[in-house]
Amino acid sequence: MHATVQYPGLMNGYAAIQPYCTINNGVSSFAGDLVDVFSRVVYETERSEVLFGDKSVVISKIWELYFNCSSANRDESGTEPVSLSAAETAQNFIKALPRGMPLPEVAVEPDGNIALDWIQSRTQILSLSVGKSNRLAYAWLNGANSGRGVVVFNGDVVSGTILEAINGIQPFIKQYVPCA
Repeated sequence: MHATVQYPGLMNGYAAIQPYCTINNGVSSFAGDLVDVFSRVVYETERSEVLFGDKSVVISKIWELYFNCSSANRDESGTEPVSLSAAETAQNFIKALPRGMPLPEVAVEPDGNIALDWIQSRTQILSLSVGKSNRLAYAWLNGANSGRGVVVFNGDVVSGTILEAINGIQPFIKQYVPCA
């Protein structure tokens, strides 16, 4: 007789299974199969504009740049290849942005970092540089005001500093109020 096994949190949707995609400490073939199934659900959800929205377009662009700017496909422009960790961090950053937040344009910088740029006009710009570490450098120009800094991205939550900077350049559909 078969019985349905319920794992706490697993039936609460897509977000609940994301952490299970990276767990590799199971020893049975069943554990490996679960990781494969969860990874496939997350992959297919993120590819769908209907389920994941415009974020899927930006994430696809990140991976396109990663594959086109890898060491194997490098051109003579002198641009360093994009690292896998930079592409993964950029993807996780896009995933972590609140729903409805304006999404950036994506480009590769000469040092191989991924640039996430919010451009409203030539005097309203925010540029975020995503490299191999979890430290994200940013610079912004908003009229006569400008600034720069570095924030740490833990992979799950976008810094309130960055969300406020995005909101200053391209206002959020609903006014964003940082928690802390």
